Amino acid sequence: MKKTAEIKPYKKGFHPLYLWGVSYVLFTYLYPVLLSYSALFLCIPLLLLAANIGIAAGAGKRFDRGYFLNTALIIKYALIPFYLLGGLAILLFAFLTITPVVIMLFVGPMAVIMLLALGWISMAGSAPITIAYLCHSVKAGKNSLLFAVLIGITQFFFGLDVLGIVISAFREKRFIKLTIVVFSGTFLLVLGSILWLAAQWKGSLS
Repeated sequence: MKKTAEIKPYKKGFHPLYLWGVSYVLFTYLYPVLLSYSALFLCIPLLLLAANIGIAAGAGKRFDRGYFLNTALIIKYALIPFYLLGGLAILLFAFLTITPVVIMLFVGPMAVIMLLALGWISMAGSAPITIAYLCHSVKAGKNSLLFAVLIGITQFFFGLDVLGIVISAFREKRFIKLTIVVFSGTFLLVLGSILWLAAQWKGSLS
């Protein structure tokens, strides 16, 4: 009979899984740059997704849920600027689509679709780590199956994926202060971007 791997209890400090979370973030940020050099890098998001599935399925039998939660937080929080910049770029291309420049009638929609696809694949690529945490939390009796399913579904929707992992972290009473700092900074960044866009729009009309 095959012996089941024992899950080691969670301990504070560095864990190899965190290094993978940082690597995932770096590859996501570098992807647009690498793609500009060669179309061979087009498959990077799918490779990252496959790697996360493999890690969640393999390491999930040995690592405590706390390691998966922390790794998911690293990925989600570090990618907030990436999604904000991507959203700003999408709005910009959508705006250019309705301008009198004829070529943008073709380039604009294509750019919007490509950016949305890139953002969604990057978001979905990190979902296996969160789902691994949710599965462990249900087994440990920390969360109900209904809660895990609902949070799992949020991992495939922009914005809700971050909210889902934040709720999970609050239930575990982890990184509450960090979460407050991250969301305060995000709010200020979004507010500053809106004010900047409004100033640019006003300047173009004057």
